[in-house]
Amino acid sequence: ACMLLLPGRLWSFLIVMSVLGGLLAVAYLVCRLCTRRTSRYLPYGVAIAGAALLEFCGLTMV
Repeated sequence: ACMLLLPGRLWSFLIVMSVLGGLLAVAYLVCRLCTRRTSRYLPYGVAIAGAALLEFCGLTMV
């Protein structure tokens, strides 16, 4: 649904979403190691929404 809002910027959206997802995963692992929590769920929707917001506002450099 986010890609329908961004016609013509598919590859840029996918690259930004992948980078944000990777950063989210690293932050999640660091937080998990520091607090010793055993939650297994990574909210990847945050990366998707963040990439859509950055692309929609035109703040990406890709």
